[in-house]
Amino acid sequence: MNNALHDTLSVTRRFKESGMENSQAEAVVETTHRSIVAATAHLATKTDLKAELNALESRLAWRMFVTMFGTMLGTMIGVAGLVVAVLRLFPA
Repeated sequence: MNNALHDTLSVTRRFKESGMENSQAEAVVETTHRSIVAATAHLATKTDLKAELNALESRLAWRMFVTMFGTMLGTMIGVAGLVVAVLRLFPA
């Protein structure tokens, strides 16, 4: 978050310097600050995004492993069946 948005003291001072009363300046700045905090509370941080990306990469790697293992196992069973069929066609 940009620190300039949270520098309430300097914003309050600027309002007062421009002629606004102290209580009004503080009320405006506090209300604005609370609105900004509430509006940005649900935003994802870089850390959140990195954690999600790592979890997604892990799930993808696992799915790739399972798919490759299943394909290899299916191929091996198919080859074994072919060998059995050939051996039955040409008995020794």
